[in-house]
Amino acid sequence: MAGEMVWIDLEMTGLDLEKESIIEIATLVTDAELNITATGPNLAIKVSEDLIAGMDEWNTKHHHSSGLVERIRKEGVTLEDAIEQTCEFLKENIETGTAPLCGNSIHTDRTFLAKEMPEVLELLHYRIVDV
Repeated sequence: MAGEMVWIDLEMTGLDLEKESIIEIATLVTDAELNITATGPNLAIKVSEDLIAGMDEWNTKHHHSSGLVERIRKEGVTLEDAIEQTCEFLKENIETGTAPLCGNSIHTDRTFLAKEMPEVLELLHYRIVDV
């Protein structure tokens, strides 16, 4: 395994790192030519109803219309389970410490990962690819 790239997409209840939380994580691995080599879990993450009710207008509309809020309520996993499943997937598909974190506006996602899922970041290279 060489040249892997880890693509992570998060959804959060908002962008305020101090009060918002991750509510979805999806992960996949590509080779350096962007061919998908492994598709990881796409997990809705349980949060309190108060946090869902407190989302701003954009997040409320987006996360309800996409079905994410319903998924959280019906099949949401704990944050700990999401960390465990994501780390297990990464350990099976990349060499620890070699694959950069990739995604769109990934700087924001990285700050939430550092706060709530540092175990995931520990498996990745320090470099990022923001597209």
